[in-house]
Amino acid sequence: MFANDSTAYIIGNSTASISIQIQELLHQLLTWSKLNSMFIHPVKPEVMFISKTPFIGPNRLISIDHKPIIHVSRSSCLGVKLHNKLNWAPHIKMVTSNFNAKISKLKQMKTFKHSTPESIYFKGILPSVTYCISQWGSSNLLADLKDLHIHAARLINNINISTPKYEGLSMAKWTSLHFMYKRRLTCIACQAFNNLAPDDINNLFTKHRTPYNLRDNLKSKPSYSSFKANIKKFS
Repeated sequence: MFANDSTAYIIGNSTASISIQIQELLHQLLTWSKLNSMFIHPVKPEVMFISKTPFIGPNRLISIDHKPIIHVSRSSCLGVKLHNKLNWAPHIKMVTSNFNAKISKLKQMKTFKHSTPESIYFKGILPSVTYCISQWGSSNLLADLKDLHIHAARLINNINISTPKYEGLSMAKWTSLHFMYKRRLTCIACQAFNNLAPDDINNLFTKHRTPYNLRDNLKSKPSYSSFKANIKKFS
């Protein structure tokens, strides 16, 4: 019996402390797998340290069942290409290539009603492009993706190619990829504010209490009579 692929992560201040925690976690995983008659693939496990700053010194040996685990600088997790320096160029390149191939298929649907290719685009194509956009959407490498999104708007809505880029989106009544990125961040912030996001995200936000009586902090609605009394008082 084989377990599905899974990912564990550790956050720490140094590679040494992270390596120790990972090794302890792997011992627990190995014990659990043996108790449940599960098998850990001897080749698939890999370790990647993610940081903007370079690591100093050799990586500590990490093993499972006395078999060393390789250290990698690039990997894929749930369909997202990760880089140990948080460089999103490989992932965006993959998304752009797949996006372009799918849009080219829409050219074969010119004889269909307008609603058909547009529905396919928004329900089947665009979600695969904006997947995890909150992670990589701030990258300055999105020019090609933005152009492809505009190209799809022109293609589906029969907009003249000479029309300026963002006017084409307005004519099609579509939102830009940058707007989708900001909307996703807003949703995450709202979830974190209401403690509906994972704890690691909730802890990134700090709520400050204000002494001012804001609109949303009114304990009782002012009555109309008191409102008229205040008007007479200051008239």
